[in-house]
Amino acid sequence: MLVPYRRKFVEKYHGWMEDAWIQAQTASESVSLEEEFAAQQAWCDDFLKCTFIILDATHADSAEGGTGAAVGDINLVLGRDDQTEAEVMVMVGEAGSRRKGSS
Repeated sequence: MLVPYRRKFVEKYHGWMEDAWIQAQTASESVSLEEEFAAQQAWCDDFLKCTFIILDATHADSAEGGTGAAVGDINLVLGRDDQTEAEVMVMVGEAGSRRKGSS
């Protein structure tokens, strides 16, 4: 399931992004929790960006969009000059939720 990236997910997301392997895979650097909250708000305010949290639908917390069910994120960034093009980024932060394939 996908839900909008809201403030309540920032601490969990920040935890994922502190992992050295995820930083290497996403070409990211460590930022403070305060910077992460500011980034979440900036993405929310930018009409060219859409960020969703991936919820594990098998988790009991998923129906309410709870942070316990969050396993990763999906970002969609529209082109500034040509909004018919977009970049899509997917990150699965929970190691146990990676490499599941499709059923």
